[in-house]
Amino acid sequence: MRTGQYQRPNTEARQGSQTAQKNAETLFETRTVAEIREVETRTRKEIEEKKEELRQLVGGSYRDLIESADKIFDMQESCKAIMNFTSGMAEGFDELHARVADLETVSTGPSETCGRKKLYAIGSRVKYLVDTPEIIWSCLDEHAYLTGAERYLRAWEVHRLLTDTTDAEHNELLASFPLLHHHWPQVETFQDQILNRSRDRLTEAHLGVEACAIALASIGMINEIPSKQVLTLFLDARLSCIRQLVQSSSNLNDQEVEGSFATILRQLIVILQRTVCEAGQLFMESMPGHLALFFSTMSVENEDDRLFGGIPAPEAEIGAWDDRRGRLSKVVAPLISEDVAEACQTWLKKVAQEVKEQGTLLLKEIKSMPALIKLEATMHEEIAAEEGCADSMEWITAALATAPAAGRAWESTCRVVLGEQVNIWHTLFDAIFLDRAEALVDDAFNSLKLLTATEEALNNIQVSNQNKENIMCNLRTVDEAGWSNDFHHRPTTATMSRSEDSHAVLAQYSPEVGNISRELDEQLGRILEDVVQMRDSPANTEDCNNRAALLEPHTQEQCHRIMLELAGGLDVLLTDTLDKAKSTTKSANAPPSDEAVEKALFIGRIAVALSSHSAQIPVTLGSPTKWASGARDGRHEESEKKSWAYRKGAKGLRGGDKAASAAGGAGAHLKKVKE
Repeated sequence: MRTGQYQRPNTEARQGSQTAQKNAETLFETRTVAEIREVETRTRKEIEEKKEELRQLVGGSYRDLIESADKIFDMQESCKAIMNFTSGMAEGFDELHARVADLETVSTGPSETCGRKKLYAIGSRVKYLVDTPEIIWSCLDEHAYLTGAERYLRAWEVHRLLTDTTDAEHNELLASFPLLHHHWPQVETFQDQILNRSRDRLTEAHLGVEACAIALASIGMINEIPSKQVLTLFLDARLSCIRQLVQSSSNLNDQEVEGSFATILRQLIVILQRTVCEAGQLFMESMPGHLALFFSTMSVENEDDRLFGGIPAPEAEIGAWDDRRGRLSKVVAPLISEDVAEACQTWLKKVAQEVKEQGTLLLKEIKSMPALIKLEATMHEEIAAEEGCADSMEWITAALATAPAAGRAWESTCRVVLGEQVNIWHTLFDAIFLDRAEALVDDAFNSLKLLTATEEALNNIQVSNQNKENIMCNLRTVDEAGWSNDFHHRPTTATMSRSEDSHAVLAQYSPEVGNISRELDEQLGRILEDVVQMRDSPANTEDCNNRAALLEPHTQEQCHRIMLELAGGLDVLLTDTLDKAKSTTKSANAPPSDEAVEKALFIGRIAVALSSHSAQIPVTLGSPTKWASGARDGRHEESEKKSWAYRKGAKGLRGGDKAASAAGGAGAHLKKVKE
């Protein structure tokens, strides 16, 4: 007999069927056939959609069920594998425990224990050597060259003690490590690498004094060279740095020459000051009982490294290392101050020679006197700034027991390190700057193209009918006419006073003569102005006097040379003009042409204008004390013409008298023919 819980679903189903039947009957009673068909179609569509949703739900649940079953199976297999591994480990531990127990029960003899210890000792030392390259590479990457040098030397001692023995048993055990023979040549290559890296490090321009001490200590430790040689090595490295700095100017272009030269020379001053300061800091005691930085750096030693960490019973290695340190302390001994001063003074002379050789080439790119004066002012400012002494102020203060006065750091450094004062400007730069100033004066005088301008003017001379009358009149009165081009308006001694402005006299000559003379005066005025500025640029009176003693005679000599060359050139032009005139005449007694006579007169006017009416030639060849005012206004006193230099320079220009004589002779022939 069924219980109520099984009868309830059947009852509900019957009730639902009855309800659906009533709804269907009601539908047929209230709707038309078409509406009923539409309801049927919609109902069937909904039934199909529900069936599809049911199939999708059942299919998805099935896939999830299969995936879950697979995961459960994998978990089962993993658990089995873990159980097997755990069981294997337990069995292995049991077996190991049994073997250890067996070994403990077996008695070992003294010889076997000793052999095992020897093998372990040799293996530890081989491992120390195998680990060395990696450690040294790390030191090189971090610029810890001293640490790398110590590791290399310790490894060298370990290898020497390991291989330099006649013990047959030891050699037999060592043969068990064939890697050592293949590995040691690689370790040996690090000696040159450490030395080369340290030397290259010393040539860096901005290297600090502590880094210098490390690099020098690594070189001194490996090579075991005396302290004097280490100091020389340091100074030579800085000299190489200066040489590279100066030679780098050859790669400059024209747009950046002046600014880059100033930068290069400023860096040179900084390197020089810093080198002297660091030489004292590295090799001289700041006070009694305080080791210099180089020696204190070499004496520092790490305790772990000293005990050859990882090597059992390293008594032999420690003894060998102590012996090496003892030898090194005798070779690399502290220096006395006189040795440091002598080495630095010798180095300064080398730097001065290098600057003289390379600096002369360097300054050739300075094309004007104002640029040279500006560069000199910049150099003096940099020297006074004492930037190279800034990092060593603490050491200088300790050495002097008091802080140096402002602007006196370099002076204090020279007193402590060199034992005498060194003027950087006079030692390095004064000579090359004066040489360049003289070269610029030479270039300025060589640029006076007076003969070229005269030749161009001669080639452009054309004689007109009006000029023919002036030529005849000038020839008749050439001695007293003053070489005027215009007979009716020529200056005379009665109408012109000696103090009248030279341009008023030149105005009576041809425009070409006046232009050539004025251009010469302007160029000489600029030359004198540049020379005066260069001469008076130093603040020190003694330096000004020394500079004047060189520049003033040189300027006058160049002016005298140019005047003599001009006189000789005018003689050649006159001779060529007369020779051409003779070659074009039909007979030997025929007079020269009007053009030849005019050219001869033109040459004479040039000679007279420059020798008698130039405003700047008497100033240049006169007293240098008048150069400053003479360069500004172009006037000169009559007394200037009486000076020896002026008489010597103007004497060559008296060659214009040859032009007068020749022109006079040509005029006489021409006048005779025309009469």
